[in-house]
Amino acid sequence: MQKVGIFSLSGLFFVGLLTTSVYGSEIDVKPGLWEWSTTMEVVGMPFAPPPVTYRSCITEQEFVPQDSKSSDCKMITNKTTRSGVEWKIECGNDGSKSVSVGKMTYSGTKAKGRIEISAQGMQMISNINGHRVGECK
Repeated sequence: MQKVGIFSLSGLFFVGLLTTSVYGSEIDVKPGLWEWSTTMEVVGMPFAPPPVTYRSCITEQEFVPQDSKSSDCKMITNKTTRSGVEWKIECGNDGSKSVSVGKMTYSGTKAKGRIEISAQGMQMISNINGHRVGECK
């Protein structure tokens, strides 16, 4: 079986969202240092990869967490509302393609999201929970 980099795939959508202008949006999110927990399910596998936790600084201009640095991603759709954001992103890395479709809902100092990722014939579902832990340093 070819190694896919499952954990980095869950972060691909975050980087793509950062390239989309959200200035002037009024998403109900309090800027600061946020902690994110991601659980991943790979459809058809009898076990799940271990959860991943990371922290990122959320600002009024960049309200989407990022846990990886990825290139060659293109935003296909992006809808921002007061409660959050929905998106579809396509990424290409080393000749392979991944598609991420997701939704992140914010409520002040808490967030919850779900991403469905297709890559190299595999289907993955990532559930994300986040909460504000303090000020950015």
